[in-house]
Amino acid sequence: MFFPATSKTLIDKLSSGDEVSWEEFFSRYSGVVKSLGRLKGLSAPEADDLVQNVMIAFFNRSDKFVFDPKLGKFRTYFKLIVRDRISDIYRKRYAEKSVVDHLDAEDEADEIFDAAVLAEFRQVMLDEALEQLKLRIDDATFTAFELYARQDKPAEDVAELLGIPVGAVYTAKSRGLKHLRKIIREINAKDGELGLSENGI
Repeated sequence: MFFPATSKTLIDKLSSGDEVSWEEFFSRYSGVVKSLGRLKGLSAPEADDLVQNVMIAFFNRSDKFVFDPKLGKFRTYFKLIVRDRISDIYRKRYAEKSVVDHLDAEDEADEIFDAAVLAEFRQVMLDEALEQLKLRIDDATFTAFELYARQDKPAEDVAELLGIPVGAVYTAKSRGLKHLRKIIREINAKDGELGLSENGI
């Protein structure tokens, strides 16, 4: 049976300059933004404000966003937007301009922040790889792969839950990994800095 693999991931849409909706962007990146805000010392309410401010920065005049690939990597652009919005929140916190200037300069050379952005994007891309995998194998195979290979459920339990032979669970893992490795190789070829593990589990 053929399962289409033509659906673009969100990062593919962004990279090729396709329209992206507020809803899909928020679903994929709001958690990333909040995590980065907390890393930089924002309170929970400030992190929520950060998410809204970042969304507004991307969707300023429309409910659709189109990234210009000429600007470079989306991840780099995303990082700059988030960092600038974090600085805006610091400006609200502190009255003295000298303090803000110091924080801005510190952010520009913040290797920890850069590493965190990369780590968050690795997880985003793994999630997108799994979405692509879901398109390339049937639902039962994907569910067996998810439960057995990724969630470490015993093969016998997965077989009983899905009403399939235990051998089919092992086959699902093998098929799933084969496809997932191919998808991840494609992702790594586009952005070698990500360095995603081909196992994806």
